[in-house]
Formats: sequence, structure tokens, C-alpha cells
Amino acid sequence: MTEPPDTHAFPANKLGAFLRAMADPEGTGAITATSEHDIAKIEARLSEVHRDDGSAERTD
Repeated sequence: MTEPPDTHAFPANKLGAFLRAMADPEGTGAITATSEHDIAKIEARLSEVHRDDGSAERTD
């Protein structure tokens, strides 16, 4: 029981796809520009964190 849990970075593109599906559950492609921008920012942050091994700073 002393082993740490096996954790790994969540793929940013998978989270983006999930968030887009939540924004448009019927799949009509009707995501607002604001929602798409917000999702893209989240994906970029996750990519930075993964690339920098968790040392990325927030820039918003």
C-alpha cells in the first residue's frame, strides 16, 4: 500500500473533445465562438503544462 498511484497527464485533445460535446450535446456544430475560444485556451494550457512538466505559469 505504499506505492504511489499511477498518474499521467490527461490528453488535452481528449478534454477539448469532451468539452465541445458538452457545449453541443446534439452534435449540430453550434458552438459559440466564445465557447470555442475558451476550450482552445484550456487545451493550450494543458499542452503547456505537459510540455513544461508542470512548471507552466498561468497567463490570464
